[in-house]
Order: sequence, then structure tokens, then C-alpha cells
Amino acid sequence: RLRVRCSAPGGFGASEAALEAWEARIDAADWVLARAGRKADERRLRAFAERHWEAGGRGVEQRLAQLKGLLRREVCGQVLLAAVERGDLRAARAALDRGASPEQRDALGNSAEELAAFAGHEELEELLFERRMRALPHRRLSAFLRREELLAAAAAAPPEVLAPFLTEVAGEA
Repeated sequence: RLRVRCSAPGGFGASEAALEAWEARIDAADWVLARAGRKADERRLRAFAERHWEAGGRGVEQRLAQLKGLLRREVCGQVLLAAVERGDLRAARAALDRGASPEQRDALGNSAEELAAFAGHEELEELLFERRMRALPHRRLSAFLRREELLAAAAAAPPEVLAPFLTEVAGEA
């Protein structure tokens, strides 16, 4: 698992401007520009990439795209945590829109939603809850009830209440 750390005093930042700056840095990353401390290491790394990545059908470009995706998610997640701690709704929304997980956790294992609740940022807590729920698969209520149970309860309930549950989707019957 990739872990990205930042030694700057403000960490990754907690604003939309910080997100844009990190986006630019990540977009600028390129294998061609990579440098090693020693020329021999640089040649060995490039030879390894050609032998293992190119031969396996996964070119350098594909690996670089994967790395950029991982970096983007991790950095946006760290900015999300900082924005939540500061109570910055706009920055948190921007981080989520750019790929941060609403289930992002800090170093102590607290979720962003828990941090928002603890700090009393109700709007942020609602935003994170809503985004987290969006990602979960939701089954129809009728999936929890058998047709026979619904029919047995029909005598006690008005027909318009049960009608939505009695419809079947093609392939479910």
C-alpha cells in the first residue's frame, strides 16, 4: 500500500489552492524526468522497468497512470482531513470531487466524518455521510420482503401502500 507523507509545516494543505497545487505537481510527474542519485542506479531502474513492465504487458505509461491515480487519491484524502479539521466546507467538497474517499481515516484511525462530528462541523458531517452513502450499494426495500409476506399483510394495509412492493423487475422473479 502506498503511503504519501509531506514534511512541510502545513502538511498537504487544507484549501482548494493546495489541491490545485498538488494536482499540478502530480500531473508534472513523468518517468522521463525521473532521476536517481547515481547514474548506475538510473540505468538499473530503467532496465528493470523495460524487462518486467514492458514484457508483462504493462508499460511504463500504464504504471505511471496508476501511480498518479494513487497519489491523487492519497493527497486529496490528506487535504480532506485537514479541511475537515479546519471546518472548511468548500475545500472538503473540492477534495471529495477530486477523488478523496469519504471514508478517509487519519493516522489514529478516525474517519473524516468522525472528525467533523467531534469538532461540531455539522455541515461537513452531513456532506461526508451523504458521499459515503452514495458509494454503497442499496437494495430495494422489496428485496427484504417475500411476496407471500406482502400478500398476507395486504388485508391490513391499504392497496396503495403495498402496490410499489408488488411490482417485479425483469429477471428478479
